[in-house]
Amino acid sequence: MSSGVDLSQFFETFFDEADELLTDMESLLLELNLENPDIDKLNGIFRAAHSIKGGAGTFGCFGHLAETTHLLENLLDLVRNGEMSLRKEMIDLFLETKDVLTDQVAAYRQEEEPDEEAYQRICAQLRQLAEEHKNGAAPTAVAPAATPAAPVVAEPASAAAAQADQSLPLCVRVQRSSAKDIAVLKDEMAIMGDVLHEQSTDTDLAVWLQTTASADDLIAVCCFVVNEDQVSVQREALPAANAVPMNVEAQVEEPVVAPVVEEKPAEPAPAAEATETKPAPAAKAKSNASNNARSESSTIRVGVERVDQIINLVGELVITQAMLVQTASTLDPVVHDRLINGIEQLERNARDLQESVMSIRM
Repeated sequence: MSSGVDLSQFFETFFDEADELLTDMESLLLELNLENPDIDKLNGIFRAAHSIKGGAGTFGCFGHLAETTHLLENLLDLVRNGEMSLRKEMIDLFLETKDVLTDQVAAYRQEEEPDEEAYQRICAQLRQLAEEHKNGAAPTAVAPAATPAAPVVAEPASAAAAQADQSLPLCVRVQRSSAKDIAVLKDEMAIMGDVLHEQSTDTDLAVWLQTTASADDLIAVCCFVVNEDQVSVQREALPAANAVPMNVEAQVEEPVVAPVVEEKPAEPAPAAEATETKPAPAAKAKSNASNNARSESSTIRVGVERVDQIINLVGELVITQAMLVQTASTLDPVVHDRLINGIEQLERNARDLQESVMSIRM
């Protein structure tokens, strides 16, 4: 890997960003209302933890920081999705975790190892909170049953009704987007399955698909173009049948006017002469267009948020790969030779991907 990118040149930038995110996290935690927590603030706290975890995982050498933020992120995700009620002792624990994370960043900045005792203690407390929620998930999940509409309807439904629901197409809805992203998403959805119906504006899109892909797969594809909170996927019946024929007729009627253009070339001879005179500039225009296309093809414009999303995903990949390496270290290398070789190859590929992504971002 000597020919790879030296990731240490990006450490300072990461440390500065982590410090800013932790400062934002603390201020948002202190502003939370226990009775009615603001969803935007909860999302902001979650994104701060998620970004730090993604960066730490991408570098691959800040293990304590990545693991601590991973545990914190999981709890924050439960809170912001309404699966866990926010309590004062939880905010106190989150603030304490923020202090430990700040100390970890400072230690890594000084090229030192973070306090092991503080790391073990805070991780144990976060795991305990997650375990308490898991053990008490069954009774607490019954109380907020009024929030999701689908489970209430599904409980009394018969097996035949459930099968009928599964036969409905998947409807992918995207909101608050741009015309450019809508166009990209239309192409992506056409690849994922058969488009049965489509409704779109400059900012919103609804596509009914007959596909073998799952709802999670479709959301994952959309998240390469828009944010997750802009996408929803559920099984839904097609809109009124007359909506599709109207659109089809409107599209068919426009090309019908085209024969008028076909009659003109056949009428007078001067028209033929005119067409003979025009090919030269047309050819030049095509040549110029192709030259411009070649010159512009060397670069592309991608939003910073898209690059950050890729960095977070690579961070997740590196963390998972590190967990696999740790698990594989306990296996018998003779019995599991192929598995261990595969994990080693995955480690090399993950490191190459990590270095490439970091060089793009910086």
